[in-house]
Amino acid sequence: MRYRSIWFFVRWKGYDPSHDQWVKHSDIFAEDAVAAFYRKYPGNPHIIAATVFDSLPFQHPSATIRTLRRGAAIQGGGDVRGTPASD
Repeated sequence: MRYRSIWFFVRWKGYDPSHDQWVKHSDIFAEDAVAAFYRKYPGNPHIIAATVFDSLPFQHPSATIRTLRRGAAIQGGGDVRGTPASD
């Protein structure tokens, strides 16, 4: 991933390796070649449609931290503000 987009290192048919180059995903019109790449390397970054994110449950990170801190205080019985406990 470069510059917040996906790039592929392309080896052109009929050309020697000195013509290999990085090509932005949106500039590649060989969907079969891209699909074959992802079948071979399924763990590599993929482009995800923005509509996918609409279906994901989202909670702001600070709300999650507050919830975790509250849970830690309840479970451990301690002070979550970081003040030392007195003996």
